[in-house]
Amino acid sequence: MKHSLFPTCLGIFLFFMSGMLCRGQIVSPLDSMQRATASMQMLRDSGTTTLTGHGFSANIPYSWVTYRGKMKVEMKDNSYDLQFYYVNRIDSIIYLNIHLSGIELVRVVLCPDKITFVNKLSREYYEGDFRILEHYVGIPLNFFLFQSIFNGVDFPYFEANLDTLFADSGQQQFVSSHRCDTTMNSRKFCIAQAVLLTPQGFLGENHINTGSENLDLQYAKYTTYGDFPFFQEMNISVPSRQINLKAMLKVTKFNQPGPTNIHIPDSFSPVVPK
Repeated sequence: MKHSLFPTCLGIFLFFMSGMLCRGQIVSPLDSMQRATASMQMLRDSGTTTLTGHGFSANIPYSWVTYRGKMKVEMKDNSYDLQFYYVNRIDSIIYLNIHLSGIELVRVVLCPDKITFVNKLSREYYEGDFRILEHYVGIPLNFFLFQSIFNGVDFPYFEANLDTLFADSGQQQFVSSHRCDTTMNSRKFCIAQAVLLTPQGFLGENHINTGSENLDLQYAKYTTYGDFPFFQEMNISVPSRQINLKAMLKVTKFNQPGPTNIHIPDSFSPVVPK
């Protein structure tokens, strides 16, 4: 299980990111992104001005979120049923515990400038900055990208250049063929993106192309907790690599602090980038 379920030394929390972003063959964009780009081009060719100032944003209106759930991880011909516990103090810390039948497998704590990771299967750990992610995947990932994915919001610090389209079903769609992280100076991290909101205005789909891989995010079964609507199902897919993660949330809480601690046993070995 160790070698198939954890294809990189960063373990299951990062496995789908390494699959999505590691350098490899160029793949064709997702069908949804192709349709969105074609629609945007038709509007421009016809002289129609697309709308801006949409409601899809990176704003997170709570200070804490915690949720538990089950997830099914499919990687080519292998399938794994696991449980997880996610804790997020917004813009400050992310804690993720992956376990199987009550036995902890992996614990990860992310801060804006630091990662701490303990893999209890391989008896390894990592403690350091985000450069290890760039070393393995070739892309400058950061804390805020992970936070956005697991809260179902837009990516902060990216250019506000999404064009707004409207589908006949009442769903709202935003597209951008070239959207860059504005925090990068000498080298920019840019993506193509297609976003679909539900008729109720919730994020339904977020399709991202990095230039080498596609990432397909889907959110469903929204439930309102007080003032906060939140998804109950999340699907993360990397079609070209046959990787799919489906998470089903069952206990979601807002503005209630959760655990963020992590301990590195003395007997564990540090991960050394190769």
